[in-house]
Amino acid sequence: MTSATTFAEVEEVDQPWLWPGYVPEGLLTVLIAPPGASKTTLVSEIAARVSRGDAWPDGAGGISAAPVIMAALEDASESSMIHKLKAAHADLANVVDASGGPDGDGLELTLDHMAWLHEVAAEHPGVALIVVDTLSASATRPITTHAGLKAMLKPLNSLAKATGAAVILTAHTRKDGQPAGGQALISIPRHLLQIERSKETPGERTLSVLKSNVTADDGEGIRYTLAGGGPATTVEWAWDAVRHGPGPDATGQARILLLLRNSPGSISAQLISAKTGIKYTVVRVLLSRMKRRGEVVPGEARGSWTVPEAREHVA
Repeated sequence: MTSATTFAEVEEVDQPWLWPGYVPEGLLTVLIAPPGASKTTLVSEIAARVSRGDAWPDGAGGISAAPVIMAALEDASESSMIHKLKAAHADLANVVDASGGPDGDGLELTLDHMAWLHEVAAEHPGVALIVVDTLSASATRPITTHAGLKAMLKPLNSLAKATGAAVILTAHTRKDGQPAGGQALISIPRHLLQIERSKETPGERTLSVLKSNVTADDGEGIRYTLAGGGPATTVEWAWDAVRHGPGPDATGQARILLLLRNSPGSISAQLISAKTGIKYTVVRVLLSRMKRRGEVVPGEARGSWTVPEAREHVA
């Protein structure tokens, strides 16, 4: 008897998501972007949200705080990555540094190094996200051949499936916008994200789905800019770039919460009104109710508002 079964014996399940529409659980996601597009800053922001159990920037509900494994091979752990993670308000006790690999000389996309990552994941039950940044820094085979790429990506897929964690691998694009690994880097992964720089608005970027076998790839994505400089650069998500899913529009209170969570600092009631399109008098009433429930708190500036977790990060 072979191990093949009929589809009558296959249990139907829905694809689980870490970040709905963007980062699937139990699968490899490849994130491609031009050199210098701050891929590491973006994955640090994603990792930070997982580590502290925060909601996603488009309003999707987050998960409970969970361990994250980070292998950032182009940034020194002690002089760069720790600053990026702290700037993103990560729970550092929930982020495991796997950059050195099993021998301390850098993580590689080899079978023995992937076996070591399985052990690291087993030591941190509930790990929800594993990041390898970047393909070029961890590759041990030519990334321009289908066979070479498949040999390196397959163990990452197996790691995601075995642990149930979302696995993100970052990769560069060439000057012509094509992946540095050629078309094989598009055809092999089941889920591919891209970062694009805006041609109209300097400094603005968009994170979107380039190709996917598990979700639609025709969305506009979500826009963001970068704030600060050096290792402490942070992501600022565009409030008006929220991708609305099916169902009724978010309530006024939900829109205010989303705006405050994605804002780098406290905001006045007048600015909340302008950004959300809710009348100023209504905003004041909603803020008063939300304050009584502990959902919002006064900001440092008089008349401004923020969310409690933001005050905690500042403290």
